[in-house]
Amino acid sequence: MSTDFSSVLVPAKIFSLLSGHEQKREYSCFQSAVEMVLKSHGILKIHEYPEQNISENDRRGFEPFAGKTKCYGNWEASFEERKFEPITDKAIEDGRALLKEGIYPIYSFMWPDGSGYHGFVGFLNEMNDISFVTKNKLGTSVAKRFNLMEIILPQKKTEILIVRLRDLGAI
Repeated sequence: MSTDFSSVLVPAKIFSLLSGHEQKREYSCFQSAVEMVLKSHGILKIHEYPEQNISENDRRGFEPFAGKTKCYGNWEASFEERKFEPITDKAIEDGRALLKEGIYPIYSFMWPDGSGYHGFVGFLNEMNDISFVTKNKLGTSVAKRFNLMEIILPQKKTEILIVRLRDLGAI
Protein backbone atom coordinates (compact mmCIF):
# COMPACT_ATOMS: atom_id res chain seq x y z
CA MET A 1 0.00 0.00 0.00
CA SER A 2 1.45 3.32 -1.08
CA THR A 3 0.83 6.75 0.38
CA ASP A 4 -0.78 9.39 -1.88
CA PHE A 5 1.57 12.33 -2.37
CA SER A 6 -0.52 13.96 -5.10
CA SER A 7 -0.22 17.39 -3.50
CA VAL A 8 3.36 18.33 -4.37
CA LEU A 9 4.77 21.53 -2.93
CA VAL A 10 4.37 24.82 -4.76
CA PRO A 11 7.62 26.37 -6.06
CA ALA A 12 7.91 28.99 -3.28
CA LYS A 13 7.61 26.26 -0.63
CA ILE A 14 10.21 24.08 -2.40
CA PHE A 15 12.76 26.92 -2.43
CA SER A 16 12.01 27.96 1.13
CA LEU A 17 12.49 24.42 2.39
CA LEU A 18 15.50 23.46 0.28
CA SER A 19 17.43 26.67 0.78
CA GLY A 20 18.18 25.41 4.31
CA HIS A 21 19.52 22.12 2.95
CA GLU A 22 23.29 21.72 2.51
CA GLN A 23 25.33 19.88 -0.03
CA LYS A 24 28.19 18.68 2.15
CA ARG A 25 30.90 17.76 -0.36
CA GLU A 26 31.72 18.44 -4.00
CA TYR A 27 30.78 14.92 -5.13
CA SER A 28 27.80 14.22 -2.84
CA CYS A 29 25.23 15.83 -5.15
CA PHE A 30 23.25 12.67 -5.89
CA GLN A 31 22.99 11.78 -2.20
CA SER A 32 22.03 15.41 -1.56
CA ALA A 33 19.25 15.20 -4.19
CA VAL A 34 17.78 12.10 -2.49
CA GLU A 35 17.82 13.97 0.83
CA MET A 36 16.07 16.95 -0.81
CA VAL A 37 13.28 14.67 -2.00
CA LEU A 38 12.91 13.11 1.45
CA LYS A 39 12.86 16.58 3.05
CA SER A 40 10.23 17.72 0.54
CA HIS A 41 7.98 14.93 1.81
CA GLY A 42 8.68 15.73 5.47
CA ILE A 43 10.47 12.42 6.05
CA LEU A 44 13.80 14.02 6.98
CA LYS A 45 14.29 17.16 9.04
CA ILE A 46 16.29 19.98 7.46
CA HIS A 47 19.40 19.20 9.55
CA GLU A 48 19.45 15.45 8.77
CA TYR A 49 21.94 14.12 6.20
CA PRO A 50 21.90 10.30 6.34
CA GLU A 51 22.94 9.81 2.71
CA GLN A 52 25.70 12.42 2.61
CA ASN A 53 27.10 10.90 5.79
CA ILE A 54 28.16 7.95 3.61
CA SER A 55 31.15 9.56 1.89
CA GLU A 56 32.02 6.26 0.16
CA ASN A 57 29.03 6.94 -2.14
CA ASP A 58 30.53 10.16 -3.53
CA ARG A 59 31.09 10.03 -7.32
CA ARG A 60 28.87 6.95 -7.67
CA GLY A 61 25.79 8.69 -9.10
CA PHE A 62 22.57 6.72 -8.65
CA GLU A 63 24.37 3.37 -8.24
CA PRO A 64 24.07 3.24 -4.40
CA PHE A 65 20.27 3.61 -4.71
CA ALA A 66 19.10 1.94 -7.95
CA GLY A 67 17.05 -1.17 -7.29
CA LYS A 68 17.41 -0.85 -3.52
CA THR A 69 15.04 -0.20 -0.61
CA LYS A 70 15.97 1.82 2.47
CA CYS A 71 14.15 2.77 5.64
CA TYR A 72 14.02 6.27 7.10
CA GLY A 73 12.21 6.04 10.42
CA ASN A 74 8.71 4.71 9.68
CA TRP A 75 9.15 5.26 5.94
CA GLU A 76 10.36 2.84 3.34
CA ALA A 77 11.89 4.26 0.16
CA SER A 78 12.34 2.11 -2.92
CA PHE A 79 14.57 3.40 -5.70
CA GLU A 80 14.16 2.78 -9.42
CA GLU A 81 16.52 4.06 -12.10
CA ARG A 82 15.57 4.78 -15.71
CA LYS A 83 18.26 5.52 -18.30
CA PHE A 84 17.80 7.54 -21.47
CA GLU A 85 20.78 7.42 -23.83
CA PRO A 86 20.38 9.25 -26.08
CA ILE A 87 17.99 11.57 -24.30
CA THR A 88 14.45 11.61 -25.72
CA ASP A 89 11.20 13.45 -24.99
CA LYS A 90 10.19 10.37 -22.96
CA ALA A 91 12.66 11.37 -20.21
CA ILE A 92 10.78 14.62 -19.63
CA GLU A 93 7.34 13.04 -20.13
CA ASP A 94 8.19 10.43 -17.49
CA GLY A 95 9.13 13.23 -15.06
CA ARG A 96 5.87 15.07 -15.72
CA ALA A 97 3.87 11.88 -15.13
CA LEU A 98 5.75 11.19 -11.89
CA LEU A 99 5.06 14.70 -10.63
CA LYS A 100 1.35 14.19 -11.26
CA GLU A 101 1.64 11.10 -9.01
CA GLY A 102 3.30 13.25 -6.32
CA ILE A 103 6.80 11.87 -6.96
CA TYR A 104 9.72 14.29 -7.32
CA PRO A 105 11.98 12.72 -9.99
CA ILE A 106 15.72 13.13 -9.61
CA TYR A 107 17.53 13.72 -12.90
CA SER A 108 21.19 13.30 -13.70
CA PHE A 109 21.91 16.27 -15.94
CA MET A 110 25.10 17.81 -17.19
CA TRP A 111 25.58 21.37 -15.96
CA PRO A 112 24.66 23.81 -18.77
CA ASP A 113 28.34 24.80 -19.05
CA GLY A 114 29.32 21.14 -19.61
CA SER A 115 31.30 20.86 -16.37
CA GLY A 116 29.98 17.46 -15.31
CA TYR A 117 26.86 15.66 -14.15
CA HIS A 118 24.82 16.70 -11.13
CA GLY A 119 21.58 15.73 -9.37
CA PHE A 120 18.53 17.90 -10.15
CA VAL A 121 15.11 17.43 -8.50
CA GLY A 122 12.09 17.91 -10.76
CA PHE A 123 9.13 19.90 -9.44
CA LEU A 124 5.88 21.38 -10.77
CA ASN A 125 6.33 25.03 -11.63
CA GLU A 126 3.76 27.82 -11.75
CA MET A 127 2.70 26.75 -15.27
CA ASN A 128 2.00 23.20 -14.02
CA ASP A 129 5.01 21.93 -15.98
CA ILE A 130 8.40 20.58 -14.95
CA SER A 131 11.31 22.68 -13.71
CA PHE A 132 14.37 21.62 -11.72
CA VAL A 133 15.96 22.61 -8.43
CA THR A 134 19.42 21.89 -7.09
CA LYS A 135 22.20 23.33 -4.97
CA ASN A 136 25.09 24.79 -6.92
CA LYS A 137 27.29 25.65 -3.94
CA LEU A 138 28.51 23.68 -0.96
CA GLY A 139 26.98 24.42 2.41
CA THR A 140 23.76 26.30 2.94
CA SER A 141 22.86 28.35 -0.12
CA VAL A 142 19.74 29.46 -1.91
CA ALA A 143 18.29 26.67 -4.02
CA LYS A 144 18.94 27.19 -7.75
CA ARG A 145 16.08 26.83 -10.23
CA PHE A 146 16.40 25.73 -13.86
CA ASN A 147 13.54 25.82 -16.32
CA LEU A 148 13.27 23.04 -18.87
CA MET A 149 14.78 24.88 -21.84
CA GLU A 150 17.76 26.08 -19.76
CA ILE A 151 18.76 22.57 -18.78
CA ILE A 152 17.60 20.26 -21.57
CA LEU A 153 19.46 21.75 -24.56
CA PRO A 154 23.01 20.58 -23.73
CA GLN A 155 21.90 17.09 -22.64
CA LYS A 156 22.95 14.01 -24.60
CA LYS A 157 21.70 11.52 -22.03
CA THR A 158 20.04 11.45 -18.64
CA GLU A 159 18.95 9.09 -15.93
CA ILE A 160 16.00 9.46 -13.58
CA LEU A 161 15.98 8.13 -10.05
CA ILE A 162 12.45 7.51 -8.83
CA VAL A 163 11.90 7.47 -5.07
CA ARG A 164 8.67 5.67 -4.12
CA LEU A 165 7.66 6.06 -0.49
CA ARG A 166 5.59 3.86 1.78
CA ASP A 167 4.49 4.69 5.32
CA LEU A 168 5.27 1.58 7.37
CA GLY A 169 3.27 3.00 10.27
CA ALA A 170 0.10 2.84 8.16
CA ILE A 171 0.40 -0.90 7.55
